[in-house]
Amino acid sequence: RSYNEKSLRSKQFTYQTSDSDSEFRKELAKTTDVLNDTTRSHELFETVSKISEDTGTKYGFVNNEKLKSLGHDVEGKTINGLVRVNEDGTSKVLINVDSDKALNTIIGHETTHLLEGTKEYQSLQNIVKEYAKNKGDYDSRYNQINSLYQGTNANVDNEVTSDLVGDYLFTDEDFIKNLSAKEPTVF
Repeated sequence: RSYNEKSLRSKQFTYQTSDSDSEFRKELAKTTDVLNDTTRSHELFETVSKISEDTGTKYGFVNNEKLKSLGHDVEGKTINGLVRVNEDGTSKVLINVDSDKALNTIIGHETTHLLEGTKEYQSLQNIVKEYAKNKGDYDSRYNQINSLYQGTNANVDNEVTSDLVGDYLFTDEDFIKNLSAKEPTVF
């Protein structure tokens, strides 16, 4: 199986859309040219497609080259993902497959940004901050992100929240239990 997967890394992922596919799945399928044909890529496509449909937000895959062509290039830094807000107010989440970060972490981070401005977001932010402080993660993470975004107009508190959710959402069972118990609507 590992030999087969290795050979699939050199093949491009393709997804043939059908009339029964949602507009979100079709939009995501347009961006698979940056993915290889491994099982991991297929699973990633399915996961992101489901999140896209559940959130009602378009998602897309990009690589460093595509990000640069879109005007998102910071010298010496890798952009892991971002939420682009279109002129009509709709959003599209871009996930950089060239990032060194785990893609599920990026997906969790960027999806959290979609909640900003909602009443649920403030609850989520408070729960994440309390949980991270109890784990001893919050202060160091805040300082790291504050340093990273220094000189920009980024909201550091929101970036910290998104970063922590991205890290905890797919890897920390206690966080999921805590979130679902304290704020089931946010979960």
